[in-house]
Amino acid sequence: MMLSEMDLLSRIMDLTDPSMLMVQDDEDRPQANSAMRTKECLISTARIGLLCSKQSPEKRIKMSEVANELRAIRNVYGGGRHS
Repeated sequence: MMLSEMDLLSRIMDLTDPSMLMVQDDEDRPQANSAMRTKECLISTARIGLLCSKQSPEKRIKMSEVANELRAIRNVYGGGRHS
């Protein structure tokens, strides 16, 4: 059975390794907010993966666009140095 793109994105938390979902307590953000941000980040990243794996090469996203999208995700959700 093949999941549709929408099914995949809506079930992203079920398909994610639970160890990736462990968030450190952040005094500035409640736990629920951190979980929601993690889910949004995963969905954004998975969406790029889906665009990269289109069957037709003409429908795939260009790697320069992938890099830009990943930088934007990093900037929104944090994580690591920003260049």
